Amino acid sequence: MTGWRNRWEAVDSPELYYVLGVLKGDGSVSLFRRKNGYMAYRIRLDTKDKIFCESFREELRKIGIKSNIWKRPRRGNAKPQYIAFCENGMFVYWYKDLTLKEIEKKLEEEEYAIAFLRGFYESEGSLYTSDDRYRLSITNKDMDLLKLIEKLTIKIGFKPHIYTYKGAKGSWSTLRLHGKKEAERFVELIKPCIRYAW
Repeated sequence: MTGWRNRWEAVDSPELYYVLGVLKGDGSVSLFRRKNGYMAYRIRLDTKDKIFCESFREELRKIGIKSNIWKRPRRGNAKPQYIAFCENGMFVYWYKDLTLKEIEKKLEEEEYAIAFLRGFYESEGSLYTSDDRYRLSITNKDMDLLKLIEKLTIKIGFKPHIYTYKGAKGSWSTLRLHGKKEAERFVELIKPCIRYAW
């Protein structure tokens, strides 16, 4: 696939910022030279959630990027993996030049902030429930990125807390919302396709 020939132009939209949210989480953007000498401009998401993979592909389509989904066969007792992938040189160069500060500026629009949070939550979020206990978490190793998530979450009316942990494989941080009302309100606002309990 000659990704550089796939023309594309960035146009601000909720769909674009959803895609960015996913890419800042579980997704990836890479630029490398193939064995045949041609460049590869890769956009990719690996996930065990078929619905999430299809949602990502659909939002890519809405911003003008066609992608495919490949199902990696089950290995042992593990769930099958779903991989959305495509190539687009213009998107890859645009993304590589994009700074977190520039993203934050664009996310001053609440509609874009909610879309970005949805993509990032679907990638890095979880919702724990036990009896009447609810704990919504978003985890990442990039503190600057998690601080941005904290700002956006506060902006749309929540009171998050960030906790940092250290382990044998390094440190990581988690943003949390506590309580059923906060968790329900967050999910109802961003409307994720996965990681919700009702």
